[in-house]
Amino acid sequence: MTVPVLFPLGEEMGFNPLHFALVIMMTLLIGTVTPPLGVLLYVAAGIGKVSVAQAIKESIPFVCVMIATVVVVALVPAIVTWLPGLQQ
Repeated sequence: MTVPVLFPLGEEMGFNPLHFALVIMMTLLIGTVTPPLGVLLYVAAGIGKVSVAQAIKESIPFVCVMIATVVVVALVPAIVTWLPGLQQ
């Protein structure tokens, strides 16, 4: 619901649309594995037959890496745009 509002703002600020979309998708993914709404977290706990608290504890290193990756991609857009840029 926020992308139709934020995308025009990102374009006005000069963000590459591909870069902007990728950062949005990565942050949405982090939201699916973190509480309180972490749908994928609950699914993983159910599949693994462990408690949600145990799943949260075990997923902390992965979430930290995901957050670090989003920060790097957000700060260095060339990581995302170099391959499509080769086609031009």
